[in-house]
Amino acid sequence: MGFGAKWMDWMWSCSSTAKFSVLVNGEPAGFFSSTKGLRQGDPLSPYLFVMGMEVLSVLIRRAVEGGFISGCKIR
Repeated sequence: MGFGAKWMDWMWSCSSTAKFSVLVNGEPAGFFSSTKGLRQGDPLSPYLFVMGMEVLSVLIRRAVEGGFISGCKIR
C-alpha cells in the first residue's frame, strides 16, 4: 500500500513490544511479553484490520480480472 519502511517499523514495534503483568495477592508479579499480536481493545486493531482487508480486496480483484477465480450468480 506504499507505506515506508520507517512507518512499518513503528507499527511492528507497537504491536510486538507489549508487556503484561499479573497481580498476585494485589502485588505485580513481574512482566511477560505478548506472543500473539495485538491486545484486545488496542486502538491500532481497527486500522490494521482495514488495511488488511484493503490488500485482500485488491488481491481478489486482480484474481478475478486475471480469470483465476469467478463468482457465482445468486438469484
